[in-house]
Amino acid sequence: MRHLTAFLLCALGILPGLPAHADAWLRAAGAGFASVSHYATETGDTVHDSLLIEYGVTPGLTFGVEAGVSPGGTWSGMAYGRIPLGNPDRATRFAAEFGAGITVDGNTALRLSLAAGRGIETRFGPGWLSLDSRADHVPGLKLTNLDIDATAGLHLGDKSMAILQLQARADTDGAPTTLTIAPSYVRQISESLNLELGVSAGVVGNDDLRLKLGTWLSF
Repeated sequence: MRHLTAFLLCALGILPGLPAHADAWLRAAGAGFASVSHYATETGDTVHDSLLIEYGVTPGLTFGVEAGVSPGGTWSGMAYGRIPLGNPDRATRFAAEFGAGITVDGNTALRLSLAAGRGIETRFGPGWLSLDSRADHVPGLKLTNLDIDATAGLHLGDKSMAILQLQARADTDGAPTTLTIAPSYVRQISESLNLELGVSAGVVGNDDLRLKLGTWLSF
């Protein structure tokens, strides 16, 4: 859950205008990115907190670590590598991600992710479209979680952007498939610091309403 105008330069170190987790794009070599996000219910109760750190090891490899923790103290984590697929200079970018980590109940999880993304120009300004698909497999439980995120982003001037994401999720254990809509607004506070405010609402399979406060830091 990353990556065509002035803001992209800040967040990714390659081009301006992309979101925190833009899986079709890689970080520039030597460029780092970190985000901390807090999720809560509409009454203010904490749902969970998450941490994401990415670093461009080479032009063709981005290494990342993500972790999440619940109010009860249970946590999960994943380390991964992202590589480009095909010509990284073409308008539409493709990338693959391979990872391994630990679930909240201590089981090993393996990840495969495929993503496509493209920068766009609109009458309102530059932006991007991306489609990220991810499979997290837990061998010990013979369970696979499938996620597909479709994202549209728009750069609103020099220091802000709007993001709209549709998040679909399905599990092989027979749990209901869910669809969530998640709009957010990002504001640049300084050259390296950005603040994200968002909300997510269940559309299919759940009626959860979540509030999000996030901080992005490039280094």
